[in-house]
Amino acid sequence: MAIQSTIHDCVRGAALAVSVLTLVSGAALTENATVTGSALPMLKAVHDGKPYVSPYVKDKRNEQFDKLAIVQPSDAAGVELACVAAPSPPAPAASAVAVSFTYTGFPADRQDLAVTVRRPNEAAPLGATSVGDGYPGAWNETGCATVTIKLDKPLVAGTYIVEVWVGGNVVLGKDLTFTIAEPNAPNAPNAPNAPAAAPSAAPLTSTTISAAAVTSN
Repeated sequence: MAIQSTIHDCVRGAALAVSVLTLVSGAALTENATVTGSALPMLKAVHDGKPYVSPYVKDKRNEQFDKLAIVQPSDAAGVELACVAAPSPPAPAASAVAVSFTYTGFPADRQDLAVTVRRPNEAAPLGATSVGDGYPGAWNETGCATVTIKLDKPLVAGTYIVEVWVGGNVVLGKDLTFTIAEPNAPNAPNAPNAPAAAPSAAPLTSTTISAAAVTSN
């Protein structure tokens, strides 16, 4: 068959480095390896000298995010298509951060999404979670999601930014800033001289999380 000849040419005759899926787990691509159907369009494009665009990659279009809130993280990093009802302030020395948000305008199919946590003056994130491990994962057009991010370093006092990225072109969809207060600061939670909470304190929202100052952009 022509397509088999194309694969044979790509593997043996062309000096090209091509990443493909095979049914030989952990084995190098050889004449005895079996190429799955998902790799055939890519190999044909390489053989023909044409660019290959994955059908699974969708650029950001109408996706929007709202009501970002820091919540209690799950035991494991990941994306859940549900929201945690009660916001929860991140604590000093925490090794994970979780954010809930509502979303609209998603394709009722597949879409890339990643969430990162970083310090404002640092480009490298302290942690990141994406749908990559479970991709392709289906979304509803409108809904709510919670993402737990495991951190490379525990949280310390200071300001942090949670950023939600969407699409194969990796566009920033929304961000949230929160602050961890010094444990012994006068207004920090559980500090010896911290003022008592007002009986009629306002409910926690995405823009007010206990002693952690939060802003959503």
